[in-house]
Amino acid sequence: MRDRGLLVAGVLLVAVSMIAPAVQGAVAGEGWWQGHMFGWGHMNWSSTGSSSPIEGAPELVVTATEFGFSPAEVVVELGEPLNLTLVNQGAVSHDLTIAELDFRVVAAPGGSATVGVVPDQAGTFDMVCTYPGHADAGMTGVMVVR
Repeated sequence: MRDRGLLVAGVLLVAVSMIAPAVQGAVAGEGWWQGHMFGWGHMNWSSTGSSSPIEGAPELVVTATEFGFSPAEVVVELGEPLNLTLVNQGAVSHDLTIAELDFRVVAAPGGSATVGVVPDQAGTFDMVCTYPGHADAGMTGVMVVR
């Protein structure tokens, strides 16, 4: 009976390891994300770096690793343009999502993405990586718009 339980657990582990990358790829896909959970446009921020960087604006770099953001707290000025760059130094895809601001930028492993931003709402907002388990593992932070 114990061997049968181990066999079932092994089969489930293999199935999950094969399905997880496909799900992660679907989550990262712009087509899946757009229109789900929250829409775009609240702050004119865009997904996956598709909004062109703003010429002459200062750059704010946030680095993603397994499993954290550095820095974990960023402070930006209300109404001041900036280019937010997510640099992924990890081995898997990561995103930086701020749900309250309808913002998401995605970077592939070893890659980066830059989005031009003009924050138009003051406050303190949670930053998370929305890939399954990443926020629970510590990929969280805050953005303060003052």
